[in-house]
Amino acid sequence: MEVLIGVVLSLAVGEDTYTVTLTFQTMHCESCREELTTALGRVPGKKSVALGDKSAVVQVEERSKFDLGRYRTASPRDMKLVSVRIRVRGKVSDTGGRVKVTTRGAAQVFDLRNPEKQDVLGEIRKQLGGDNKFFVEGVALAASALELLRFEKTTYEDR
Repeated sequence: MEVLIGVVLSLAVGEDTYTVTLTFQTMHCESCREELTTALGRVPGKKSVALGDKSAVVQVEERSKFDLGRYRTASPRDMKLVSVRIRVRGKVSDTGGRVKVTTRGAAQVFDLRNPEKQDVLGEIRKQLGGDNKFFVEGVALAASALELLRFEKTTYEDR
């Protein structure tokens, strides 16, 4: 459900955004939902916030850097944050056996890692060549590391 909300929001808000999806164990009380909405409203470059049953989807301007700590502290503790996913577009490179994406706009670099029991990095390596522009989606493991879940080629004008 939260992925669908993110896709719909990205189409509605525009192409110059990235999506952050927070998933929670529970969103049981209205005051926590309001606290979360207020905190996410202060994210630099925030374009929109949408709440689902157990998720929050934030659209952020591409020129704004992703700050994992901000999302963790924005989340009320009793909601129990399960994961923070990010969907960005940027250039993927493979240097020294290390696959990374450099985001469009903010030029933020994320190391891409394999999820359990999948070789998504092997799949993306096969598609490298040309301008290497991709949409990349992954779970934020650290401030600069994503567990790569999926990707797709894209095109955009460099700024």
